[in-house]
Amino acid sequence: MSVVGLDFGSQTSFCAIARQGGIEVVANEYSKRATETVVSLGDSQRYMGTAGNEKRISKIKTTVLNFKRLIGLPFEHPEVQELVNGEFPSAVKLVKDEATGLAAVDIPGEGTYTITQVAAMFLGKMKEISDTNLGRSTEDCVITCPVFYGEEQRRALNDAAVIAGLRPLQIMSETTAAALAYGIYKQDLPEAADPSRKVVFVDFGFNSLQVTTAAMNKGKLTILGSAYDKTLGGSNFDKVIWKYMNDAFIEKYKVDTTKNIRALVKLVEACEKTKKTMSANGIDIPLNLECLMDDKDVSGKINREQFHELAAPLLARIKSTLERALAVSGLKKEDLYSIEIIGGASRMPCFKEAVKTVFGLEPSTTLNTDEAAARGAALKCAILSPTFRVREFNIVDSVINEITINWAADGTGANGGELKIFDAKNSFPYTKAMTIHRKTTENFEISARLSGAEGGNKDLAKYEVSGINDLNAEEEKGKKIKLYFRMDGSALFQLSAAEQLEKYEEWVEEPVEPVKGEEKPAEDKPTEEAPKEAGDDKMETDKNESQEGDKMETDTPKEEEMKKVKKLRQRKIALAISTPFQYGNLPTSVLNKYLEIECELRSKDKEEKDKSDARNALEELGYAIRDRLYAKYDGYVQEEEKSNLSKTCDELEDWLYGDGEDQAKGVYVERKSVLEALIQPIENRVMEFVKRPVALEKLTATLNKYQKICGEVEAQVPESKYLHLAPEDIKKMNDALGEGWGFFNRTQSALKGVEKYQDASVTAFDIESKSNYIENLCKPIANKKPPKVEPPKEDEKKDGPAAEEKKDEKMEADPVPANTNDDLD
Repeated sequence: MSVVGLDFGSQTSFCAIARQGGIEVVANEYSKRATETVVSLGDSQRYMGTAGNEKRISKIKTTVLNFKRLIGLPFEHPEVQELVNGEFPSAVKLVKDEATGLAAVDIPGEGTYTITQVAAMFLGKMKEISDTNLGRSTEDCVITCPVFYGEEQRRALNDAAVIAGLRPLQIMSETTAAALAYGIYKQDLPEAADPSRKVVFVDFGFNSLQVTTAAMNKGKLTILGSAYDKTLGGSNFDKVIWKYMNDAFIEKYKVDTTKNIRALVKLVEACEKTKKTMSANGIDIPLNLECLMDDKDVSGKINREQFHELAAPLLARIKSTLERALAVSGLKKEDLYSIEIIGGASRMPCFKEAVKTVFGLEPSTTLNTDEAAARGAALKCAILSPTFRVREFNIVDSVINEITINWAADGTGANGGELKIFDAKNSFPYTKAMTIHRKTTENFEISARLSGAEGGNKDLAKYEVSGINDLNAEEEKGKKIKLYFRMDGSALFQLSAAEQLEKYEEWVEEPVEPVKGEEKPAEDKPTEEAPKEAGDDKMETDKNESQEGDKMETDTPKEEEMKKVKKLRQRKIALAISTPFQYGNLPTSVLNKYLEIECELRSKDKEEKDKSDARNALEELGYAIRDRLYAKYDGYVQEEEKSNLSKTCDELEDWLYGDGEDQAKGVYVERKSVLEALIQPIENRVMEFVKRPVALEKLTATLNKYQKICGEVEAQVPESKYLHLAPEDIKKMNDALGEGWGFFNRTQSALKGVEKYQDASVTAFDIESKSNYIENLCKPIANKKPPKVEPPKEDEKKDGPAAEEKKDEKMEADPVPANTNDDLD
C-alpha cells in the first residue's frame, strides 16, 4: 500500500511519500521538488508540470494555467466569468460543457475538456512522479485542497483523482494538513487533560488567503475555526506591479499589454520576479524586457515604499481576514501561542508586518513554507494506512457551512419537516442520527441544502428512501424511521443509512412472583448454621459421614414456577437509499466517459513519446557520427568513406527538419538501423585496434606460463612441484604449446603492415579463442595433484610411552624420503 501526500497548488504542487522511517518530498524528472501546476495541450501530445510550463509562452492558447480555482465550478460562476470577461482574461478559451454545465477549456484542434479532466491530467503527472520514486504504482493517497472548497469542488477533485488512477483516502484542507505536520512531531504539547496550545496557521498562496486556528494537545488536534479570502493571493500583488508598469509603458512607450495576451503574460511574470526581489531589497528594483510588444524594449523601476502604497487596499483585506479568523475562533490575542505562516506569498515583508499587527506576535516559520501541506497529507495517509505505524494523533476538523435537511409530508397527517443537521463549526468526521414518523409505506424524499454559502443557499443533495413495510400501521404517530447523516473526513455530506424501527410482541417465560404476604418456600428461608467447631470435628473424623449428614440437613430446592408473558420488542430493518441528485457529483456515465478519454490520451501520449524518443535517438546518432569522424574514427576511415558518411549525416539532418519531422516511429527506427550498419565496420576496426594487443599479450603470457612448466619437468628441476606429471601429459601440453606458438607467429605476420582503416584477417576474438583453448587444455594437467604416499605402519605399543618416544627419536634421526627410487636389491 502506497503512502503518498499530494499538495495540489495553484502555481506549484508537491508530492511527499513515506519511506525509510520518514516523510520525503520527492523530485520530478527535472530534479525539482516543486512541479508547476500546468497542462499544455496540442501538438498531438500533452505536456504536464515543468514540461508544460516551458511551453506556457510559445503555446499560450493551448496551455492551461491556474485551473485549481475553477475545478467543479459551473460556467456561470462569478470566478469563471471573471476569467472570461475580466481585466485578466484567460489565454485559453473558457466555454460551457453542455453535458455537465461545468467550466471547460476549448483547445484548437484538440477539443473541449472540463476543468475536472484537466485536473485529472495533472494529477496523473503527480502519480507518475510518485510511481518513479516509489518504484511501484501509486494508488492510495491524501490530496490537499483549500479550506473554503465546498461540496462540489471537493467531489470534483475526488473525481479527478479517480480519473487519474488514484484512490484518494481523504481530501484534506491545506491548513489542517499543515497543522498536522506541525503538531505530530511536537514533544512539548500539553497533556490531554491540560489546557490546549492555541496556534494560528496562515496560508498565503498564489490565489488565496486561508487562516485556521487549532488547539493542540498531545495526540490530538482540534480545529477551532477558519476564515479566508478566496480571491486574495500573491497574484494580486503581481497585478498591482503590472498595473503600475503598464501605465508607465503606455505613457513612455505607447504599448498597452492588455491588447496582447502574450505580452500581458510576459509582463505579469516579470512583475512576479520583481516582487520577489523587492522582498529582500529596499532599493529601486529595475524591470527590463526586450521586444515586449511591437518590437519595443521596455524598462521601468519600482521600490518597496511605492509598492506598499499601491498595495494598501490588499493589505487591508489581509488584516480584515486575520481579524475575522480571530473572531471565529472565539479567542483573544493573549490566548495564542504562535502564528505559523506558510505559502509562497508569505515571504513578503508587508504580509509579515500585517500578521504581527493583528495578532501581536512575530510570525513564525517553523514549517517549510512550500512543503508543509504535502508533508501533512503524507502523514495523514500514513495514519490511515494499515501498513505504517504512526504515533496516535486524532484530528477533529470544523465545518465551515451549515447544512439543513427537509422532508416532505406523506399526505396522511404525518407532517414534513426541516432541521439544521450540521452547524458551522461543528466537528467532523461525525455521524448524526434523527428519527421521523411516516404513516404510509410510500417512498419519500429528503433534501439537503447548504445554508450560508457564498451566493446564497444551494441544493446539496436529494435522497430517496424506500422499502418501508406496513408493520405497526396502527401506531398513532406512524412508523419510526431513523436516519443517519454522515460528514466524512473529506467534509463530504451523505445520508449513510436509514432504518425502520419495528415493534413486535414476543411470548417469553418468566418466574412467577410470590403473592404479597404469602410465606416464602422453605428453600428460600435462611437456615441456621451449625457450630463451626462441631462441623470441623466431623469433617476431620469421618468425611463420608459428614457428607451424608449435610444431605440430611439441607432441603432439596423446588423447581421455580414459570409463566408465559407477552413482551414488546423493537428491531431495526435496513431501508434502501438512492441518490437522484448529489451536488458536484459526476454521473456514472460521464465519469466512465472521462476515464475512457483519459486512457486514450495516455495511449496517445505514449505513442507520441515513443516516436519522439526514436526521432531524438536518430538525430543524436547523426550528430555523434559527425563528431566521431574527426575524433574517435580519425585514422580508421579513408577520406572517401569519411566524405560519404559526412554527406549522409547532412542529408539526415535536412530530412529530419523537413519531410521527416513528423513520421511514424518505425521510419526513424529503420533509418537508425541503416546508419548503424554503415558505421559498424568502423566501430569494429576501432574495437579491434584496442583489443588485439591485449589479446596477444594474454596469449603470450599463457604460452610462457605452461612452457615453463614443461621445461621444469623435462629438466627434472628439484624445486619444481610438477615432477609428478606423467610423460604423456607433458607431451599433450607441448603439442598444444607448439600449436599456440605457431598461431602466434602467423598472427604476427598477418598483422604486420595492417593500417587502422583496414580490416585484419585475424581478430581479437580469434586470438582470445586460441588462448582459451590452450588454457582449458593445459590447466587441468598442471593442476593434477601428486599421488599420496602412505605413512609406514606403526608397531604395536609394547612398552608404553617410553617405547613411543624411542620410536619418534628413531624417525627423527633417520627420516624416509618422500620419493625414493633406491634399488633395495
